[in-house]
Amino acid sequence: MRAVLLVAVLVSNLVIAQPQDVTKSLMDHDIDSSSISIYKVVTREMMSSEGQETEELLNRIIITNQDATALLKKASKKSSYQDDQALLTHHNLVIHLYQSGTAYGTITLSSITGNITVSNSADNHEAFGNVSKKLGQYIILLLKKYDQLTLIQPMGLEGLTKEIN
Repeated sequence: MRAVLLVAVLVSNLVIAQPQDVTKSLMDHDIDSSSISIYKVVTREMMSSEGQETEELLNRIIITNQDATALLKKASKKSSYQDDQALLTHHNLVIHLYQSGTAYGTITLSSITGNITVSNSADNHEAFGNVSKKLGQYIILLLKKYDQLTLIQPMGLEGLTKEIN
């Protein structure tokens, strides 16, 4: 009986925590600085033969607070997400938000699958989803603005440009 109750509580937390809600909670904090880290990631699911998973940091850039706030505003809308999530556990973009020098928020996503995880460590909330084409296009524009899109293009942009019906 305890196991059933525990599973019910965990599932209800996953259902209640939507990415746009966690993103809205990130906006409750003053952003001191923000960064985007770009990785080259190869997971087991991506390999055609035996090999080792790799994760290599390609670049880390600081973005303006204005750009970080604009991203949060767009990402706090329900229309910024789709209802699916790919099984592939790939990620290659990580956006960190800092307040008083401490990371309080993280947005992790995959340009290949469109999977997104939004975490607010200050409130201990996390949610998963898949970016909409509209949010994906905004992220692409942000990467272009900071001359970082060429690092992502060889890995693929399908997850940021697809529309799921």
